[in-house]
Amino acid sequence: MLRGRRCDDTLAIVKLPTPPVPLLGPQDTARVLRAVWGSGLLGVVGHRPDHLARVLLRLRRHDLGPAIGPLLGSELYPGETALVDDDGSLTFAELDRLCDAAGVRLQEAGLDPGDRIGLLARNSRGFYAAMVGAARAGLDVVYLNTGATADQVRDVVAAEGLAALVCDGELAERAPDGLPRLRTEALADPPLPPGRPDAGGRASRHVILTSGTTGRPRGVARSSAGVDAALALVAGFPYRVRRTHLVAAPAFHAWGWMNLLLTTVYSSTVVMTRRFDTTRVLELLERERADAMVAVPVMLQRLVDVDPATRESYDTSALRVVAVSGSALSGALAERFMDAYGDVIYNLYGSTEAAFATVAEPRDLRAAPGTAGRPMPGVRVRVVGPDGEPLPAGRTGEIVVGSRATFAGYTSGEPGRRTEGGVRIGDLGRFDDAGRLFVAGRADDLVVTGGENVYPITVENELERHPDVVECAVVGEPDEEFGQVLVAHVALRPGATADPAAVRAWLKQRLGPHEVPRRVVVHDEPLPRNATGKILRTRLRESRDATG
Repeated sequence: MLRGRRCDDTLAIVKLPTPPVPLLGPQDTARVLRAVWGSGLLGVVGHRPDHLARVLLRLRRHDLGPAIGPLLGSELYPGETALVDDDGSLTFAELDRLCDAAGVRLQEAGLDPGDRIGLLARNSRGFYAAMVGAARAGLDVVYLNTGATADQVRDVVAAEGLAALVCDGELAERAPDGLPRLRTEALADPPLPPGRPDAGGRASRHVILTSGTTGRPRGVARSSAGVDAALALVAGFPYRVRRTHLVAAPAFHAWGWMNLLLTTVYSSTVVMTRRFDTTRVLELLERERADAMVAVPVMLQRLVDVDPATRESYDTSALRVVAVSGSALSGALAERFMDAYGDVIYNLYGSTEAAFATVAEPRDLRAAPGTAGRPMPGVRVRVVGPDGEPLPAGRTGEIVVGSRATFAGYTSGEPGRRTEGGVRIGDLGRFDDAGRLFVAGRADDLVVTGGENVYPITVENELERHPDVVECAVVGEPDEEFGQVLVAHVALRPGATADPAAVRAWLKQRLGPHEVPRRVVVHDEPLPRNATGKILRTRLRESRDATG
């Protein structure tokens, strides 16, 4: 039985000691109870006793994680639609059967409980069945980025000690020679094998690779905080049972993956598409009458940039929640999206180390554009100075987050920057007088130019309001005279004519002298991003061929 060794670029969801943070206070408890009541989750107790008994019996066989999959829906709503993807739709009963079959096929391929597999797949029934089937078979799963090169896949395979790779057929060529591979498409091929996989009483472990946008990623070990996380997310996002969720965010990333698991709680229909395409997404929102969409900010940008006539030709009126996370959401983008699609954005702020911290609801984003929102139930968020003492509203300092879901240390053995009641996650921010958090960016991104501190997000927020700018990022560049100078990287809208001098002149009318970038670099292509839409600032700093 193979046990893959740990490496320093993975996020492992494992059972570790719980930090000393209370679960819920009185106010949080009331907030959660209101959310649970409004979601319809209590309606499950109204089902027939024999149905509930079967659910409880099956739950005894699985850990409280991906192994559950569509179990609840298959017992309570077997004939209703559970999943819609590019290949059609499946009922809860069909999807539950497919997940069991996937687990059986993995074990028939010679994999035993405790073996570790890689999953390299786009959003589809194949991804979902492999995830749930592997968990039911007691296998550990490492989720690989579909944008990874063959060399990067080989490195993960070696570092994680993978016994096999489950992948889409189109991605199979990235697997190293000699490694057993199974196609996700084959997991769904009829006839499905009978029976259910046997995990041998073992709970599977799920490893998600971190993004590493500012350097080499580090591994983060998560505590087992399923109940805490569920309560916070139920209160943070007004999902309702038996609705339809379009999961556009990549499922191999923590944000998309977590929302796939949330569908288990709500027995909601999951709509997935292998690639994000604005027309396709608009079609699905209209056809499936989607109640919720799970996305990353760059997807919202693309939906906003759709020709207004095209956008208005689709009926998206059923859309009630757009849950966003994965990278910073600017106030300008939030306003533009809500002007076009309604006040539906719920923006989650968190980090690999902190899990989740705050949620900004539509009313927050309207009242204070750019805010990261208010702390979630069971989460303590503080802004502290260099001495670790809390700062008053309006003062910028380092953000400290504490909850039962915060990490307990890096997988490399480093303890991380833990402090009393939480963890320093490396972000700078401030609270306003209304208790809303504003994130200024990474502490490492702070630019000190001529003795003045400049937060890149301040400049970026103004740049995003320029009518010709579609996306931007501001970084620091070494300078002999000033120590550092600001450099703005921008991509323009099609047909835009602004040049670097015009952009600088525009900023001079809106920012202080020390906040105006020394250089503006205009890119002919979109700025480099990872799969969740985070701009790769390290690559911009290292760029040698951009001019401006």
